[in-house]
Amino acid sequence: MKKEEVFYKVSLVFQQATAKLIRTVLVAN
Repeated sequence: MKKEEVFYKVSLVFQQATAKLIRTVLVAN
């Protein structure tokens, strides 16, 4: 895999994790 592909996949996973975290915080409030 190229560095670009790895970076893209990592950023994608990071975005999903951040979205889940935000949703959890909003629901908690």
